[in-house]
Amino acid sequence: MEENGTQKKQRLSTKVRKQMYLEALEKTIVGNEYVIDVGTGSGVLSIAAKHLGAGKVDAYDIDEVAVNSAKKNLALNPIAKDVKVGVNSLLDGIHTQADLIVANILAEIIVPLIPQAYENLKPGGKFLVSGIIDDKAPLIRQKLQEQGFIIDDEQQMKDWHGMIAHKPTEVK
Repeated sequence: MEENGTQKKQRLSTKVRKQMYLEALEKTIVGNEYVIDVGTGSGVLSIAAKHLGAGKVDAYDIDEVAVNSAKKNLALNPIAKDVKVGVNSLLDGIHTQADLIVANILAEIIVPLIPQAYENLKPGGKFLVSGIIDDKAPLIRQKLQEQGFIIDDEQQMKDWHGMIAHKPTEVK
């Protein structure tokens, strides 16, 4: 069965987004961080975080099918055997202090996640977002800054953007 134009474009955009995200993870993880993966999907990015040296990783997705897929993929990767995966809507009901929160999801979903991420990050903690189409990048940039995040880096591949921001160590 041959792909149609829309299917091919979606597959390529997913590949571009994951590549950009992996590059951002490499820049962000130095070792032993507590990472929360929001919208984990297949779990591949949680696995990558563990390979890069993350300590504790919690992964959430609103879709039970995605959570089951992530669990299967994590089971195939011994390095990720301790990743906790669960069904959850963004960070609803999560109250913790992580070093890094990552989300490779669409901008419309990132917007309500921003205040939740800010509350669940340690001072100095980083928020890595990817999956932002060109015309939504200014909105995400604005919302991050309004929340108090400082944007450290922004990447672009084709029509997709990723951003790395951090929560200031001293809140004004």
